[in-house]
Amino acid sequence: MNNVQEAAAVAMCSLAYYNYVRVLYTTKIKKKWRKRRWWMIAMHRNRTRHSMEQQFVELIQEPSGEFENFHRMSLTDFNYLLSKVLPLISKQDTHLREAFFSVSFFFSSRIGILKIP
Repeated sequence: MNNVQEAAAVAMCSLAYYNYVRVLYTTKIKKKWRKRRWWMIAMHRNRTRHSMEQQFVELIQEPSGEFENFHRMSLTDFNYLLSKVLPLISKQDTHLREAFFSVSFFFSSRIGILKIP
């Protein structure tokens, strides 16, 4: 009689474990996939339609601190660095034309030139 009770207890435990594992896996499969967060920011959502200069303006206007996240520096540090580097990377005036500088040039070339640790 004792062996029958032990066998029944083992069967009940194994059935309970099987049901637990089955419920665990089915809830993992039914879990909804979370939407990616970076598409919520207007700069990333419209990046194919805007130029680099427009993206730079959007980065500055973004209230979530996206400028600091993207550049890894504050706006004041960026302006200070721009004022120091601008004479070195700006184009020179010639007899035929005046040189122009846009922020988009610095914005696009910053990745290759200025590796800030």
